[in-house]
Amino acid sequence: MEAKIINKNEFQQDSFVTTNKADGIDVVLGKLNSGNDLIVQSYLFDDNKFNEASAKEWLSNNKIKYILLNAAKPKKYNTDLPEFIQSTYVNRMINELESFEENQIEMSWSSYGGSVWAGMQFADYMKNTDKEITARVTGIAASMGASLLPYFKKVIGAKQTDVMLHSTSTSVSQLARKSNQELYDILKTKINEEKFEEITGQKLKTIMFLEGEERKDVWLSGEQAYKIGLFDELIDLTPEKKNEINLQLVAELDYKLPERLLNTNKKEKQMNIDELKTSHPELYAQVLEDGKKVGSKEATAALKAEKDRINTWMVFNDIDPEKVKKGIESGESMTEAQRTEFLRKSQVLDLKNSLEDESPEDLIPDKETGKPKTEEEKEAEAKLKKENEAFDKLGIKDKEDK
Repeated sequence: MEAKIINKNEFQQDSFVTTNKADGIDVVLGKLNSGNDLIVQSYLFDDNKFNEASAKEWLSNNKIKYILLNAAKPKKYNTDLPEFIQSTYVNRMINELESFEENQIEMSWSSYGGSVWAGMQFADYMKNTDKEITARVTGIAASMGASLLPYFKKVIGAKQTDVMLHSTSTSVSQLARKSNQELYDILKTKINEEKFEEITGQKLKTIMFLEGEERKDVWLSGEQAYKIGLFDELIDLTPEKKNEINLQLVAELDYKLPERLLNTNKKEKQMNIDELKTSHPELYAQVLEDGKKVGSKEATAALKAEKDRINTWMVFNDIDPEKVKKGIESGESMTEAQRTEFLRKSQVLDLKNSLEDESPEDLIPDKETGKPKTEEEKEAEAKLKKENEAFDKLGIKDKEDK
C-alpha cells in the first residue's frame, strides 16, 4: 500500500531511493526537478502488517499529509505457460520473473503437468525468491501443475478449474521418492488432509507415494480445491469470460481448422483461418458470432472440444513438434498408442537431460572404491540399463554421451 506525498513526475526520475522507516514501513526519497536535496515522495506499507485503516492511523499519528493512499497493484504476468512443463519454459519464466522491478506479481497458471526435473527446478526458485508471487488458475492444474501451487504466496482459482493430484513418476526411482516427499511436505502445509479424505475418499499421504501401476489420479473441481485449502481465493468466471477463453481458439488459430468445426458439408476439405476469412467471410463472421453468444451451447461445446483436442497434442510439442503439427492438422484425436509413444520419448529425454546435469557418482557408485553395491545402487544400475535399451529402440545415437 502506498501513501503518496508528492507526485513522481515532480522528481528527477533517476534520483529515487528506498529505505526502511519502521517495522513494515518503507519510505521512498527523491530529488525534486528543481533541487538537489532528498525529500519524501511516498510511504510504502507492508500489506501483511497494515490495512487501509491502520495505515491512515499511522499517518495521522505522525502528522503526515498525503495526497493519495492506494494499494499497490501486482504486476500481471501472462506466462504463456505450455500445458506440458519443460526446462526451457521454466528457465524462461524464472528469467522473466527476475527481470520485473515489481515485487508483487500475479501469474496466469494453467498446466497439465510435465517434467519432474523442471518442476522441482521451479519449486527451488519459488522457495528462494523474495518476490510475492500469486497464481491465478482459470483452466487446469494437474500433476506437477497442481503440486507446485503451494509454493506460491497466494492461489486464486476459478470454480471451473480442474485440479488433479498424484505422485510423481520418473525413470530414476530415487528422484521420484525424494520429489514425492518434498511435494507431500509442501502440500500438507496448505491442504486440510481430513477434508481431502472426506471429499475424495483417499488419503493425501497415500496418494503422493503410490508408484508404478498403483499410482492413482485424484481429480477435484475448483470449489473442492478451495474447500481443502489448495486455493486461497475462489472466483467464478462469467459466461462471457468462459466464452472469451474459448474464442481465443478462433481468434488466434494459425493452423488449419478441421472441417467439422467450420460446419461445412464437404468431407475432406480443410482451410486455414485466413482462407476462411477471404473465401467465406459470411461463414467466418457466423462462427465468431455463434461463439460470442452466451446461450449458444453448441458453438461453445464445439470450441471447447476442439481446444481440448489440440491441447492433448500440444502437451507433447517439445517431444516431437513435427508429429504434433501433423496430428493437429489431421483433425484427428490422439490415439492411446500415439500417447504411449510420446510418453516413452519424454521419459528417455528427461533421463538423458538429467544425466547431462548430474555427476555419475550421484547414480552409480565409483568402481574404484571397491565397496560392495547396495540394493539401491543395484536398482539404479538396472534402471539405467533399461534406459539404454530404450535409447536403442528409439534410435538415439548419442546415448554413449550419458
